[in-house]
Amino acid sequence: MEYVLALIAGVIGFVLAYQFHPKLKEFSEQLNNELQQRQQLEKSLEDSKQELTTVSENLTNEQQQRQQLEKSLEDSKQELTTASEKLTNEQQQRQQLEKSLESSKQELTTASENLANEQKQRQQLEQSLEDSKREMTTASENLANEQQQRQQLEQSLEKSKQELEESKRELATASESLTTKHQQLEQSLEESKQESISLSKQLHDEQQQSKKLESSLETARKKMTELSQQFEDSKSNYFQSAKIYSIKSINNGKFLDVPKGSAKNNTPISQDDWNGGKNQQWYFQPLGGEDNEYYHIFSVKTKKCLGISTSDDKEGILNQYQCCGTDNQKWKLVTISENNFAIQCKQNDLMLEVSKKTTKIIQQKPHDDDSQQWELTEL
Repeated sequence: MEYVLALIAGVIGFVLAYQFHPKLKEFSEQLNNELQQRQQLEKSLEDSKQELTTVSENLTNEQQQRQQLEKSLEDSKQELTTASEKLTNEQQQRQQLEKSLESSKQELTTASENLANEQKQRQQLEQSLEDSKREMTTASENLANEQQQRQQLEQSLEKSKQELEESKRELATASESLTTKHQQLEQSLEESKQESISLSKQLHDEQQQSKKLESSLETARKKMTELSQQFEDSKSNYFQSAKIYSIKSINNGKFLDVPKGSAKNNTPISQDDWNGGKNQQWYFQPLGGEDNEYYHIFSVKTKKCLGISTSDDKEGILNQYQCCGTDNQKWKLVTISENNFAIQCKQNDLMLEVSKKTTKIIQQKPHDDDSQQWELTEL
């Protein structure tokens, strides 16, 4: 305020001096210009101050905002770092889960394969059990038949023993009677020649009867021996294995063969080159009684008998089955030369033959072609 008053006083002094001095007017004008410029400068300065104040405030605000932004940025960086760590953890967990999922898939695949294998093994075991049951049923029937035959043989043997005992008793009775009559004849011989002659005739008759009884006794003994021998032969034929042979076709030089040594019933018999395996080796089991000329032919490998798959006179295929004693499993060897034979089935008298169409082993009516000729070689 004091500055303004001094300025006003100065201006008045200049005005007064201007009126009294010509140069002072010039100075006054210059002064006025200077004052105007100064005022303008002061005004500009004031405006600049205001602008500076405004700029300072803006700058302060900007700095505050910048600090806030930096703080927000720092918070964002921390959040980003935290999020990155979480993302990394999530990725790791995801990788672990994916790895666990892959392992689970592999385990599931392995478990599925194991389950499939278990199911196959179970089916095979069930099939084997079914085959075993059928084989056990057949074996039981065979055992029952054998027991019946054995009982019949024992009954025949017992009957022969009874007949032998009766013959012995009759012989003893006849001997006693002969002795008594002989004594009577000796006594009567002293009394009368006629009676002696009569008694001699009676003695001769008794001796003939005695010889007949002795002959009957000998016949009974022989019959009992034959029955015993038949019984022993029957047991021997059933329980003892015969020799082992290979069976080769004269037609093509190949050998009868159980494919892959399969033990399944109804497996068709094939032919193959000789390899020495047990599936190419055969037992010939001789039969007795009414089947005296026939054999069971069974595989060394599977213990199953050869048989024809049909029960009539039609063409049938040779296969293997559990031995059950039926006529389609009984075979006769018809000699052609020293080691060559035709093999004839008892069921229908047809011959084993190599089929010219399929090379399978079938049965046909007898003829002279070498497709029905077989060479047996003892191993």
